[in-house]
Amino acid sequence: MFHGDNGGASPFYATNSPAYRNSTSAWIHFQAMSNQLASIQVLLCPSDITRLNRKAFPMDFSASKTGFANPIAQNSTLSYFVNLAPDETNPQTILTGDRNLAPATNAAPYSSVTTGGPITVPPTAAWSQLPAFRIHPYGGNIALADGSVQQFNSQSISNRLIGSTNLILFPQ
Repeated sequence: MFHGDNGGASPFYATNSPAYRNSTSAWIHFQAMSNQLASIQVLLCPSDITRLNRKAFPMDFSASKTGFANPIAQNSTLSYFVNLAPDETNPQTILTGDRNLAPATNAAPYSSVTTGGPITVPPTAAWSQLPAFRIHPYGGNIALADGSVQQFNSQSISNRLIGSTNLILFPQ
């Protein structure tokens, strides 16, 4: 989608993108692809209860009162992380996934807000199973560069992260 329209570049590397070199706001990387997304609803995982319970979920990509670019919405209504360093030559590269990736199953998810930017996620990462952060029981969904979306348990996501560069920007 976005890569094909922008010389193979992701929103982080496309100079014509509002997400160009933005390493602090996950939402803007999805905003940059708004023309390719059929609906804003794809940015909200139906199992992400903490996001679903928001009273003001965006209805469009604008900065209006009900828009995704409104500061009230942005990262707080986004269910997914974004990989800022995808390997375009590898169809199994992780592009995006559920936001509850954590250092361990009994830990809070990684937070780009806390760190001030993207996180190099190690192969020891797992899906948080703490009740406040769990999205899917014992796993999470990942979108790969080949266009597929797959569910990974903590062991399989750990195996996928081995030997790859994963500079992940989380919405929390």
